Amino acid sequence: MTIITRSYAIIKATDVCVNTATCTQVITVFDNTPPSITCPANITVTCADMVPAPDIGSVTANDNCAGTVTVTHVGDVVSNQSCANKFTITRTYKAVDVCGNSATCTQIITIFDDTPPSITCPPAVTVSCASLVPAPNIGLVIASDNCGGAVTITHEGDVISNQICANQFTITRTYKAVDLCGNTATCTQVITVFDNTAPTLTCPVNVTVSCANMIPAPDPSWVITSDNCGGTVTVIHLGDMVSNQTCDNQFTITRTYRATDLCGNTATCTQIITVFDGTPPSITCPANVTVTCANLVPAPNIGSVTASDNCGGAVTITHMGDVISNQTCANNYTLTRTYKATDVCGNSATCTQVITVFDNTTPSITCPVNVTVPCANQVPVPNTGSVVASDNCSGTVTVTHEGDVISNQICDNKYTITRTYKAVDLCGNTATCTQIITVFDNTPPSITCPVNVTVSCANMVPAPDPSWIMPSDNCGGTDDGAPPNVFALQMSPYPAPVLYLRRTLGLSLRVRTAVVR
Repeated sequence: MTIITRSYAIIKATDVCVNTATCTQVITVFDNTPPSITCPANITVTCADMVPAPDIGSVTANDNCAGTVTVTHVGDVVSNQSCANKFTITRTYKAVDVCGNSATCTQIITIFDDTPPSITCPPAVTVSCASLVPAPNIGLVIASDNCGGAVTITHEGDVISNQICANQFTITRTYKAVDLCGNTATCTQVITVFDNTAPTLTCPVNVTVSCANMIPAPDPSWVITSDNCGGTVTVIHLGDMVSNQTCDNQFTITRTYRATDLCGNTATCTQIITVFDGTPPSITCPANVTVTCANLVPAPNIGSVTASDNCGGAVTITHMGDVISNQTCANNYTLTRTYKATDVCGNSATCTQVITVFDNTTPSITCPVNVTVPCANQVPVPNTGSVVASDNCSGTVTVTHEGDVISNQICDNKYTITRTYKAVDLCGNTATCTQIITVFDNTPPSITCPVNVTVSCANMVPAPDPSWIMPSDNCGGTDDGAPPNVFALQMSPYPAPVLYLRRTLGLSLRVRTAVVR
């Protein structure tokens, strides 16, 4: 603020003295008027990256007093933001004159993205089968946004139209792109499913049968099919054509089948069936058997043979004969029995039944009962006639004495004999049995003392004399073959001596003589 003091002089000549007077005017200069300022016009842009930078050169400012006016960018305030590219910027500029008076203005910058992203679907495709329709793949979709940033792609769904069968229809596949502010765009891919390929089929293999009644009935389930698109293939029998017939069981059948897939595509195949009867009848002999004896071999029996003909009719069965081989004895050999079956056309077949005669059963044998004797000289001699033997196949059984084994012997008349007999049948099968003969002498020897005597004096008592003793044993003999040994054991204070009779077995008999006083 500037203050100016201005003086004025007033001259008034009214008297002769020229008296004067003065006055002053004060002029005050005071600028408190802010400058005028005009911001750039408000604008709207679609993307955040399109917001212009602050520009003080675009601001218009004037001052009432002239002089320089300084313009500055005060700042931006963001509001109402709903996404990366939808918000409002309030941009403020300030003008300051040379006296510090200031004024501001604001520019409204609106960012509003309502532009959808761009999206390009995969190209249209045609496939032959529904199973070949590609799965939705957002990776094949190309999308971009005018403001940049991520674009989210989703598969919105498939719409099927123009369907006339399982593999002929149109799919309209829709993808959607969404930018950061929710703006969306869609595109569609057209997938055409068109099956015009016929199914493949393989007829049953050609067959030859012997008889007309063996021709297999038509059976579509025997036909092997497949379709390029999978799914059910329907097979039907179109018919049989007979040719080259010379008799009821000699001709050719051409059998035709047709396969149709789900979309009506068809294909055919043929099976050749040849009827030619050159097959002999079947024949089954009785099962092979093994018997133990020749007398058990069954007689030939055509009733036990099973026979049939592939074309039916009577079958005649005959017994062709028996052949014996590998015979080693009366009950060890092989018999091969042959039967023949002949059908009404003269075709024949044979079978054999093998009858094995194999005697491996040992004869039965029973030894004499076990015995116990008191003396070795009483042991019975071996006697095959006392052995009882028989064979399962009859015939002679030979019995032999195999030997005696002595065990547990403690003296001549105390031991055990194990006597073995063997029985052998006509085929060499053997069996043995044993008889136990126990020799066990537990009988003491007998002894007879001299007759009693009476003497009158002690000095007349006869001296002991074992030779007066008469001993004997039930088995006879002793261990050395001599008579039993008699000896005086002692003389007691009494006139009667004590005598002992000793034997090999250790048995003894003590006898005291009596003396009459």
